[in-house]
Amino acid sequence: MKFLGPQFLIQMVVVGGVNTNYRHYALVIVLFFFLNVYLLYSAQNSVQIRKDEGETREKTPKVPLVDPISTCEIVDELAKSAISRATSPGCKSKLQLEACQLKNGTFSESFPQSTCSNHQDALIDQRIGCFLDKKDARVLKEFEYKFPQSNSKSTCRKNCYKAGFLYYGLEFGLECFCGNDVANATEIDSGECRNYKCPGAEDEFCGGFNAVEIFRTGLKNKIVMLKPKYLPPAENVSKPPIKILFLLQLNGRNERQVKRFLKSIYLPNHYYYIHVDKRQNYMYSEMAKIAEKVPNIHITSTRYSTIWGGASLLQMFQQVIRDSMEIEMFKDWDYIFNFSESDFPILPIQDFERLITEHQGKSFLASHGYNTGKFIQKQGFEFVFSECDQRMFRIGKREFPENLRIDGGSDWVGIHRDLAEYSISNEELPQKLRNTFESILLPLESFYHTLAFNSKFCDDIMMSNLRLTNWLRKQGCRCASLKQIVDWCGCSPLVFREDTKIKFEMQKAISKPTYFARKFDSMVDIEAIESAEQQSMSTSKIQMDQPTYHFAYANIFKFGIDKEKIAHRSLASFALNTIKSHEKMAKIVQIDALRAHHNAQIEIVMTVETQSGANFEFLIHRKSHVNLSTSGALEVDGYVLKDVVYGTKFEWKEEICREYMGFVTEKDTLHTRLEWSPTERVKKNGDKTSPEIEFQYRNGPEKIDKSIVKPYDSVFGGQFDSWDVGKRLSNLSTCPDFFVDVFSPSSSESPLATLRFSVYTEQNVDCHVAYLRDFFEIVDFCTSETACGEKIWSMSYPDPKSDIQTKMENPTRHFQMMLRRIAMMAKRFDGSPESVNIIHSVVANFDSSILRQFLPNRFSRVVHTMFSSVVPTTTTNKESSGIQYADIYKDEFCHVNAFGFAHAGLKIPLHDHPAENAVMKVFQGAVRIRSFTILEETFDEDYWEQEDGRPRLLVRYEGETVLSGGSEGRHSAALGPNIGNIHEVVSLEPHTYFCDFFFPPAASCNYYRPPPPSESLHVGQTLRLQQIRSPADFYCDIMEFPQFQKFNLSGE
Repeated sequence: MKFLGPQFLIQMVVVGGVNTNYRHYALVIVLFFFLNVYLLYSAQNSVQIRKDEGETREKTPKVPLVDPISTCEIVDELAKSAISRATSPGCKSKLQLEACQLKNGTFSESFPQSTCSNHQDALIDQRIGCFLDKKDARVLKEFEYKFPQSNSKSTCRKNCYKAGFLYYGLEFGLECFCGNDVANATEIDSGECRNYKCPGAEDEFCGGFNAVEIFRTGLKNKIVMLKPKYLPPAENVSKPPIKILFLLQLNGRNERQVKRFLKSIYLPNHYYYIHVDKRQNYMYSEMAKIAEKVPNIHITSTRYSTIWGGASLLQMFQQVIRDSMEIEMFKDWDYIFNFSESDFPILPIQDFERLITEHQGKSFLASHGYNTGKFIQKQGFEFVFSECDQRMFRIGKREFPENLRIDGGSDWVGIHRDLAEYSISNEELPQKLRNTFESILLPLESFYHTLAFNSKFCDDIMMSNLRLTNWLRKQGCRCASLKQIVDWCGCSPLVFREDTKIKFEMQKAISKPTYFARKFDSMVDIEAIESAEQQSMSTSKIQMDQPTYHFAYANIFKFGIDKEKIAHRSLASFALNTIKSHEKMAKIVQIDALRAHHNAQIEIVMTVETQSGANFEFLIHRKSHVNLSTSGALEVDGYVLKDVVYGTKFEWKEEICREYMGFVTEKDTLHTRLEWSPTERVKKNGDKTSPEIEFQYRNGPEKIDKSIVKPYDSVFGGQFDSWDVGKRLSNLSTCPDFFVDVFSPSSSESPLATLRFSVYTEQNVDCHVAYLRDFFEIVDFCTSETACGEKIWSMSYPDPKSDIQTKMENPTRHFQMMLRRIAMMAKRFDGSPESVNIIHSVVANFDSSILRQFLPNRFSRVVHTMFSSVVPTTTTNKESSGIQYADIYKDEFCHVNAFGFAHAGLKIPLHDHPAENAVMKVFQGAVRIRSFTILEETFDEDYWEQEDGRPRLLVRYEGETVLSGGSEGRHSAALGPNIGNIHEVVSLEPHTYFCDFFFPPAASCNYYRPPPPSESLHVGQTLRLQQIRSPADFYCDIMEFPQFQKFNLSGE
């Protein structure tokens, strides 16, 4: 039958000349045709939404531009399921279209051959030979595919090349093997590999029985992963400075933690670009306030819903690249690094800056760390995903494009400007790759890896993103929390806690190196953040003696952004009535959760505005209604019940409830968590951490439900039951008390524990006062800005740890904290290069402006008895030398002192520090250091010449180094027991000052006869230095400078 096109049908309707009935049919068909066209058009275009705080934009990933077949019969069960679960007409149409394209083979792009230097077209399908192969001794052992219907040379080559292997092998008709080595293979007659036809290509053979025919994929060499090494502060970086665009992609409501993170990485010479998920308007409003005050911080009004695993995350990242290049003040960045609200530095930001500067031109991408073939399967590359309705739907299997080498590992990346610009260009590879990755799960985890490995940028990759992630996959791969947003099971890292923060201690961070770690959450464990902060930041920026230093906050409600809940209004009225106020509530201004330290119970801080315009701020305590059995029978099958808690908005990985106020409504799911501790007899018995338990639910004395919960495996000892309140209790208008009883299945007479909870509904408002009286306590309140500013629990109380603009107070205290930190590190010092680097990093990054505050008002001579034998003693009958000295701190582990020069050209003559390590920091002015290394391997009597009983040493000239206390140049240097140990110091500017940090403490130094001038020496030249007596013309005046008593480090 001939198809009647839309033009012919329109003619039938408009022109007439046909039977009237047919006209009606034609009209209906035309209308359906144009309706279909409209829906398809809508599905491929972005939806523009304007909000009060600025323009936001939600992107719907585009489908490949082909001539679509508007409808087809969907037979794939994945596609049928996806379409049935989609809620919006646009999403259903989009899924229908993509499923039809997938079915008809028009979904995938065709890609050009790789331009990577490791790819060679001539190697594609180059035959290596036929080889003996056995199941227990494979020639190509790295990865194996089975293609019962499609195996062929092209299919096998495509998949092995995709996973980055050098060779592919065909065997037994359906088998495809991949590997990188054939060196030990036994070659056999070629005929043995011609026993099975290829199911995907009848004119080809796919090996034999125990016979594999091997070919090249097109890759020249096995990939060698370049990884950076830690760059100590002592090492010079000769390359020009770089500008980093720090992209903060934020979610959640814990804005104070974000501000704390921003403070820890802030440097005025870099750029900070903030994207807030379009659903998080509270976070957006708070970040906008910061961006208004700090010129190199920008918040974008172009916002995306960046769901887990979604294509929107990659689209957002690339939109930031485009937009930032158009902002005049921001457009000259060299690198873009992205971070989340749960990141924090674990090494000084200056160390990170130094490493990136040294590796200019390289991009920093994390490797998956295992077999690429397994990674591809695990990431779901074999499936097509489609993002709409804020969900990633899986709609079917794909035939992945040829000529692509796939890699990936993490969506936390550091991209150099050249690769970033290439990624958003209209060149064939990046353009087609962007289209393809719109239908790939977790696209940012692999897009830049794949783009680089298939282009000229393949040699410009450092396979490290310089981050440490707190993986514990047994706990982090709980899929329950992802079921609502993605048709896949994924993993997420855990929050650092007391027992896991050892993972990012400084020596481990330096050895990797890793400069940032994740995840941190102040509402789970703020002490982990404090440890990272004290390790990565100058003590001048940390105020540990501030009353709120250990406080954690998270916003719950903000007027003008969130919708008031009936339970919140009831609590606000209850609070006003409790303090016997005659004021009537007008509105709730703000509600926040407060945790005073990581083990403290969460309290509620609520601000209420009354009808008269007065503000009341309340501190509200939640009362517990959990009763554990008093009979002592809390052990079940070797597990002891420790605690019972309940709540809503349960987070499965961290095992906490994010609804901090404790309200349960008819729309919620109640989660009851039991915490168990195993006895010795079950600690080594299997992998479970809890016994089988029965939960019974009661309305007063009436049993209404029960469930049996099987043993669970939790790193936190948790076990849960979830109870859908809405399904069991609908239209609740009475005031019942509800209970959860916890029983051992073997003994249902007496419960192990009982908890009581209430359900707040619109229909039972009259019950709320009684509920609130039982479940909440008004602990404190204030009514004026001045009064609230003095309450440490108030949101008005200063919180300097989260204030990027906080000015330094009490410099003596900060200096003392830094010295104590140095003393602790010196106590642990083991002589390794890593230990030296740790102390050097702390010294190098200490704020010089603090040290400058201790300098004397004028450079004058003050004669004292010397504290140390390191420098000669001044006497009253000598003129001022122009060089001042002060002892600052000394114990059995370290010694700290300071020197000052009145004018340029003054010199501390050539001397050593026997068997010591030292770090020198210039904090004002500038010096030139000329140094020599003692050649320890030739340090014997044959090379000693006597002059007045003093040795003559063989040394190597190390050259000159200039250190400056200004904003530019190098500030610090380190010396070892031999390397650079003999040196002289010359001031280059008047009023120059520096500190020396010795570990172990400094002993008497030795002096040496001046060597030839530097211009007559070359670096690496060996010569001999004659040790001499202390020069008669060298002595120091005493400088007034703070001195500190010996710290008590016995508990450190």
